[in-house]
Amino acid sequence: VSTLDNAPVVSEDNKDDILETEALLKKSASVNFIINTAKFTNSAEATEKLDEFIEIAKVLDGTIIEIAGNTDPNPDIDPKDKANKLLSQQRAETVKQYFVLNGIPADRIITVGNGSSNPVVKNDTEEHRAMNRRTDVSFKCIE
Repeated sequence: VSTLDNAPVVSEDNKDDILETEALLKKSASVNFIINTAKFTNSAEATEKLDEFIEIAKVLDGTIIEIAGNTDPNPDIDPKDKANKLLSQQRAETVKQYFVLNGIPADRIITVGNGSSNPVVKNDTEEHRAMNRRTDVSFKCIE
């Protein structure tokens, strides 16, 4: 790929490769956790999702991976979200450890503990709260 100002120049010869790379960069994975722990809700399901992401990460070996841990809120006993921030960071570190054990260099991985600030659904039912106890894994473009 030839570049001009670090932007790839698309030609008929490399168009498919660039489109495939862009599609791979948009891949993500989420895994859920048992309440108040950094243990996967379903280990088999979690490893399947993470293994698929790891295979893509090995192909895109120059990319940065962000692992963002999340929790459901617990306003009665954690009104400032301190415990949730710590737990969400532990969840992200659990996934990072899995990646490193499976061949992804630690220096490619950024972990973030969001606490309960990033729900994917309202926390109005136990099922919804369980969905918010997760980590999200994605590729990050650093400029």
